[in-house]
Amino acid sequence: RMLVNLVTNARDAMPGGGTVRVSACGDAADAPPAAGPGYARVEVHDSGTGIPAEVRDRIFDPFFTTKRAGHGTGLGLAVVKQVVDRAGGFVDVTSDPGRGTTFRVFLPRVTGD
Repeated sequence: RMLVNLVTNARDAMPGGGTVRVSACGDAADAPPAAGPGYARVEVHDSGTGIPAEVRDRIFDPFFTTKRAGHGTGLGLAVVKQVVDRAGGFVDVTSDPGRGTTFRVFLPRVTGD
């Protein structure tokens, strides 16, 4: 669900077309320092419109959306944040308006069954 929501948002951020790149790393050495070792990373990058600074702090709020009526509920990124938080992970977002957005999700690695 997390990955589907991130890719769907990336697609929607590119109304004129563009590129979505998904990558993963099993040993994320670039995890936030507070996280410590033992994290995997999933990254979704798009070449879309980017996230304006004035809405950046609200992107994970439930029911917040910048989409026109009937084209989004504002639950996609709220679900992403909830899934990541429950797993003990972190989300890092970088965005350059007009050039795209990257969501980097860090999840604790699990060993064994």
